[in-house]
Amino acid sequence: MKIKVALIVQGIISVVFGLGFLFMPVQMMQPYNPGQELTELFYFQNRAYGIAILSFAVLCWMGLKITDKYAKRVLAFTIATLALLSGIVFIYGSASGLLSTIGWSQVVVEFIMAGLAISSLFRAEP
Repeated sequence: MKIKVALIVQGIISVVFGLGFLFMPVQMMQPYNPGQELTELFYFQNRAYGIAILSFAVLCWMGLKITDKYAKRVLAFTIATLALLSGIVFIYGSASGLLSTIGWSQVVVEFIMAGLAISSLFRAEP
């Protein structure tokens, strides 16, 4: 699969979740951990996470213009690393009971995104 597909899919997911965590932190976290205590730290951390995710969306958007093969491979490796590490963190959170069962759906999404990015690494032209 070409890296362009992975960038578009990851970019769309990043925009949706980034804007959600930035502007609607309670609604975004509700499915993962219902009934949590809402403090100023909760709002701050969720909004900071939203900004980080939006930054990744910008990286994906700008990556669509890259023509160099090496740069495309670096970008694919970056996406795969983010997705794999996020998937591992969500496995821990779901298995330990910190997250509701919907956390497992996030594990699946992360590993699908990692698969998309990794598959582009094995192409002659990523």
